[in-house]
Amino acid sequence: MNKAKPFKVVRWIMLSLAVLFNSFIIFYSCLDDKTTNDWTRFVSNLFTGMVNNITHHEKKVVLPEHIETTFSDDAKNSIPGYADNEIPLGCEKELITSIEPANTTKKAIKYKSNKHYVNISQNGLKANLIGMETGEDEVVASWEDPEYSLLWLTNVNVVSLKAPLSFDATINNTTLPLGSPETINVTITNAFNDELKDSLYYDVARLTYDSDDHSIATVGQFGVITPVSTGSTTIRVSNASGVEKSFNITVTSGTPIPGYENLSIDGESVCYENDVFSKKKVQLSIKDGTTVLDNSEFIWRSSNPLLVRVNQKGEVYGYRKTTVEDETVTITATNKRTQQEVTKEIAIKKELPTQLNTCYIMGDKELWNQPKVTAFVGDVIRVNVSYDKVTPNMDFIVSSSNEEVVKCLNQGTSVVLDIRKEGTAEITITSNLVSSLTSTTEVTVKPAGAISQDNYEDVNLTIRKSIGHALFFAITQVFTFLAIYMFFPKMKLWKIILISLGIGLFIAGLSELIQFFIPLRSGKFVDVLIDLVGVSTGLVLTVGILLLIKSRKNKKEKSKVAKD
Repeated sequence: MNKAKPFKVVRWIMLSLAVLFNSFIIFYSCLDDKTTNDWTRFVSNLFTGMVNNITHHEKKVVLPEHIETTFSDDAKNSIPGYADNEIPLGCEKELITSIEPANTTKKAIKYKSNKHYVNISQNGLKANLIGMETGEDEVVASWEDPEYSLLWLTNVNVVSLKAPLSFDATINNTTLPLGSPETINVTITNAFNDELKDSLYYDVARLTYDSDDHSIATVGQFGVITPVSTGSTTIRVSNASGVEKSFNITVTSGTPIPGYENLSIDGESVCYENDVFSKKKVQLSIKDGTTVLDNSEFIWRSSNPLLVRVNQKGEVYGYRKTTVEDETVTITATNKRTQQEVTKEIAIKKELPTQLNTCYIMGDKELWNQPKVTAFVGDVIRVNVSYDKVTPNMDFIVSSSNEEVVKCLNQGTSVVLDIRKEGTAEITITSNLVSSLTSTTEVTVKPAGAISQDNYEDVNLTIRKSIGHALFFAITQVFTFLAIYMFFPKMKLWKIILISLGIGLFIAGLSELIQFFIPLRSGKFVDVLIDLVGVSTGLVLTVGILLLIKSRKNKKEKSKVAKD
């Protein structure tokens, strides 16, 4: 009787533990992604901290000895008619900085303009320089450190758009009645991008247009030929290099072309800043009253091509914008034959982002929007920053709560974190466009050791899979099996094993199924297999120990019988 009571207590303890552990698995499956990540990182940090404290070593820091900035070999850096260091107004060229020695461990460069004639859009060691104001400027590429600094100056010259080096000029009609102006059609042939040649790098208005006899016909700035009196003359189009195109025209008597009575430009009055390569455009159209006219009959111009550009199809798009406030430009369309003008005001807006995202590059892993990360002394970590909307000239403010532990440097669309010593630092990144957009990450710095940043995330995953799945399911299965065994001692052992295994399989499948409905988590079949490995391991060990105990007990009983 005294032996039975302890047995009953033990079996109820086993049942309680089995229910508790299985319930915890289901409960853990219902937790959000952040909570589970925090738990696994806490466990893995304990393990890595212990290992790296035992295997502690200093990482070798190789400081840069020389930096040098050159224009990259991108096609846009080789524009016919412009020197290497010349940037056409409103256009861009790309700089890239090389660092020596090649094995430098701290590669962090910051670009800035001394006179702000260029607008700099930086991404890592590269920078796009956009000509915003004509004049000579210096772009400084610097590597900064409390001990010393390195820098490299690149002279750039922002110049006005030049006349094209090579072009074709044609005219639709060589016989012009009096009162019937005609526009010369100019096609640039030395631009390497057909989509951009009419609005970038070259300006057809800088060609020289002239008539051999101004008493017969004159030619305006945009190649509009105006008949003056009857007769014949030669029209010439040339550039500064002496390239010339010419054709003969004849002016005959005639009556002036009737003008339009009610011209207007129809279309949206707002466009948003986009990169020049973006396909987002506002389509404008010309109307005379309710009649839609052909856009190609008009010469289209923008009052500020740096802000808003318009092509000769009447397509308008925002180009460069350096302020958040709305700005306005005037779009003018001039009829090629009647010379009538019509204008439309276009407001250019910056499409402000609503979300700021960070991506920590940790070894070969990318960790997005992490509240906590673990780094090691001597690491140099890059953090890519992005918005949910394409935002040219993106910038942000970055700070470290403890620069003795982690020092940070803004590199345009990324941040370089220099991990200096053990401790904790909070990295805060705030949008300079929308101050409410901010991202904060706590960086815990561990000593450098056998587990480095390159394989830390793999170790983290291994710990999560082995402890969170296999080991935990193995322990749970021990209590599940023993509870069934103690409550049904007369049941066949193989039946107990099957029931216990079935419960393990059910819990494993249910936990992964639940995760399909939890944000940022997902159930995986491979995790079910890992869980079953844990279940099987727990069963094998428990059954093996049980059989071993029974075997020894039987031997003792047989030995006792033999002695008696």
